[in-house]
Amino acid sequence: MASEVNAELAARAKENLSSYGNVTVSAGDGIALQSVACDAILINAGVTHPPRAWLDHLAEGGRMIVPITMAVSSTGLGKGVMLLVRREGAGPSSDAKYSARVLTMVAIYSCSGGRDPELEPLVAKVLTDGAWTKLRSVRVDTDEKTDTCILHGNEMCLSATETAQKNAA
Repeated sequence: MASEVNAELAARAKENLSSYGNVTVSAGDGIALQSVACDAILINAGVTHPPRAWLDHLAEGGRMIVPITMAVSSTGLGKGVMLLVRREGAGPSSDAKYSARVLTMVAIYSCSGGRDPELEPLVAKVLTDGAWTKLRSVRVDTDEKTDTCILHGNEMCLSATETAQKNAA
């Protein structure tokens, strides 16, 4: 399943990928995309946080690569880190654990619907003060901010806490 916010690019992708029966392409906001459980998700636009909907779409053991970025100009460009998130263990998404680690630095266009204005200055702080090097998990139990929170939001928390299970990438 693929989503492209630019309708013309989505139409071209749909045509180019039409010979693959296991690929569907939708035009629109990828955050709102309804999907079945996915083994792998690749996000190719910078966001301030991994949206809960994307985390919920990960199958057990599923992996997501997502760029966490801060805006660097009014051009829509951002810079930050490419994050690998892995869903650990079975159970409902409310009980899921997500390990996380930084893969590399990245400069990329921003995701039009994936930026939380309240998190923007916090993302910039995390990226500039080096706190991202402590990142070990994504928590969805965001009731309260703790001293292990690297970036605390309404939907999730990027955390220094290790998950109970650790898998190789």
